[in-house]
Amino acid sequence: MPILRQVIDSRYIATGYGYLNLLSTVVGGGMVYIGGILQDANIDLALIYQLAAVLMLLSAWALLTLKLKKNGY
Repeated sequence: MPILRQVIDSRYIATGYGYLNLLSTVVGGGMVYIGGILQDANIDLALIYQLAAVLMLLSAWALLTLKLKKNGY
C-alpha cells in the first residue's frame, strides 16, 4: 500500500486502499477454492511453488517499471 501513495493522486488514496482491500479479500477467498481444486487434482506442491516464484518475479518486474510521482506523496 505505500507504493499506492507514490503512484496515484492524493484525492484517490482512500478509494485505492478500499479497492486493494477488496481485491486482497477476493483473491484470498479464491485461493482457498483453487487450493482445493489443486489438491483434488493431485498437483505436486513443488510445481505450485515454482509457479508462485515465477509470478513473484513478474510482479517485481512490474513494480520496477512503474513511473513514480516526482514529489513522492
